[in-house]
Amino acid sequence: TGDLGFFDQRGRLWFCGRKSERIEVGDEIYYPECIEALFMQHAAVERVALIKYRNSTIIRPAIAILPKRGFFPKFFWQRRKFSTELCSIADKYPKTKAIKKFFFYRSFPVDVRHNSKINRGAMSKII
Repeated sequence: TGDLGFFDQRGRLWFCGRKSERIEVGDEIYYPECIEALFMQHAAVERVALIKYRNSTIIRPAIAILPKRGFFPKFFWQRRKFSTELCSIADKYPKTKAIKKFFFYRSFPVDVRHNSKINRGAMSKII
């Protein structure tokens, strides 16, 4: 099916996301479902998507944020504050410490067949 997951020591199955949506950076592999759930802790976040951020030839993981209604950061200082709060979440977990770039969207592109599946490829950033 293209889905990835693993069994933990207690025999529980953990879903990690689609193989095609994982991000590989050097020896690190970032799985969307595992990473995105952590950022959903923020009270102003409606949806999250793990995306690729490409700065020249360097690929890094980044996070796309769909804020809840009324929380979209319209000004630079609001984006900076929101990003700082998201960075503090990222810094709590070894797997997300490297994520420092956040992009804010008013809506997420979705798969035409499944209106709820995020089209992460369409959101990846090249800067």
